[in-house]
Amino acid sequence: MRILPELEAYRDRLIERAAGWPETPDDELLRDLNQCLEQMSLLEKGIAALKRQLEKTPPAKAPPRETVPAEARHAFPGRQDDAERAKPAEMSPEPDAAERVSHRLAIQQQTHELTAAYVTVLRRHIAGRSS
Repeated sequence: MRILPELEAYRDRLIERAAGWPETPDDELLRDLNQCLEQMSLLEKGIAALKRQLEKTPPAKAPPRETVPAEARHAFPGRQDDAERAKPAEMSPEPDAAERVSHRLAIQQQTHELTAAYVTVLRRHIAGRSS
């Protein structure tokens, strides 16, 4: 799994917490597990809300095109043609609302996946202590 840059520090904190499990009392491990399960529940609600918001978000509109009168095109040759040939990447528009919501959704989903993996391993660790 490719970790989003925004979540690298979160992943590192989970790894650090897991490294401390052997010395952690059982009641603290159970508290950590319950806290993660609550966090996952909140993330699931947030993901559902972002998906609904994304469905309602209108697609990005092309930037308004400036029309140049024929007289001006002759006075400034090449300008209109250059604008028509410009690629969207060269214009570097700000992300539209759908892109922002989609990015937030990706972050929430990956946070959920990281937390779920942590919970899975934590459960195995707790079960191993009980055996």
